[in-house]
Amino acid sequence: MLIDSHCHLDSEYFPDGLARMLETASANNVRRMLYVGCNYESSLNAVLRAEEHEEIYSAVGLHPEEISKMPHGITDELKSLAQNNKIVAIGEIGIDYYWDMKNCCLQKKTFAEQIEWAKAVNKPVIVHVRDAKNKADGDAMKDALEILNAHNVEKCGGVIHCFGGNPDEAAQALSLGLYISFSGIITFKNSGDLRKTAEQIPIDRILCETDSPYLAPVPYRGKSNQPAYVAEVYKCLAEIRNISLDKFSSAVEENCKRLFKW
Repeated sequence: MLIDSHCHLDSEYFPDGLARMLETASANNVRRMLYVGCNYESSLNAVLRAEEHEEIYSAVGLHPEEISKMPHGITDELKSLAQNNKIVAIGEIGIDYYWDMKNCCLQKKTFAEQIEWAKAVNKPVIVHVRDAKNKADGDAMKDALEILNAHNVEKCGGVIHCFGGNPDEAAQALSLGLYISFSGIITFKNSGDLRKTAEQIPIDRILCETDSPYLAPVPYRGKSNQPAYVAEVYKCLAEIRNISLDKFSSAVEENCKRLFKW
């Protein structure tokens, strides 16, 4: 069984309908997926879809790009969603300096608040990290790791999703008890450095994701991504690790069960 540990399944991303997407996923042995919220609306939608479909689980949270639209931070309505029994994580949350650093202080504050929320409800965090276009202008990974450490993330656990960092950053994340999730980026021709990082990470700390509808892997690059395509991420990582696809996918399945308490 393959698991897509991070996807966005809002209906506008799937013009042929959610049922068709699920059929295609099943045909590619993708039998479980984690629908991750970015704000109250998408988090609510994630909860509803998880209630309707056995193979869908969900996460709720406030994405750093959404914080400026939510001046009052985490709302009680958003927090109330976490009581659902198919909510397995708080996310996606984190630090994003790519588009705008004007609200970096608010991002850090809200990120810290959501880590505390995750600890209170005993659910792992799904962490989004994206640097400024010029990393010298803002090192999002450095700031995120410092906040995760300061707020004792090991008490709830979590994963850095769509990891794009270097081996040192991966080592720091692992030292905090975090998992590392790889997306379709690992299949790109220019991903040599990332592949070297993937070689060094213990197999019991790796997850695979699509981040659909974004970052479609080779050979679907340029198309809208979907959970079925996570199979290409698994194949690429199994080759990098020089192990069979069955052995690698079984290890990732166990990692997901351990982290998300499935």
